[in-house]
Amino acid sequence: MQGKRITPEQGTVYRNKGGGEFLCIQGFDGDAIMQNTVSRWTFKAHGVTQYEDGTVEWDYSTRGHFERSLKRCRLCDADFDFSTLIINQCGGEWTLGLRGGVISNISDEDRVYFCPECGRKLTDEDFRGKGGRKK
Repeated sequence: MQGKRITPEQGTVYRNKGGGEFLCIQGFDGDAIMQNTVSRWTFKAHGVTQYEDGTVEWDYSTRGHFERSLKRCRLCDADFDFSTLIINQCGGEWTLGLRGGVISNISDEDRVYFCPECGRKLTDEDFRGKGGRKK
């Protein structure tokens, strides 16, 4: 079966010639960042070829990794207000705690910069858009 080189289109799901479906995250110059729709294995596919039946394959891949699913994080998925979360020292050990008030009441040393459950870097939106502090 004859194939031709393509640059996959962002947002399009392609069926691999060997099986499985892959979402194109970003396509550029015959290569693409692809993600398996089931396992979330994400990689850069080099030299993508599409065949007459619509299936695709690539010459080789690099930078393969599993993407974290933010929807599996109880804090991020619940739209948790991180402005109440601080780091405390209790009984000689460091722990996470809750504090009432607003983000401006939390010192830089108490500030939480990453979600303690999934590790995602937090943004101002995670602090209810109340001007979270910059590093």
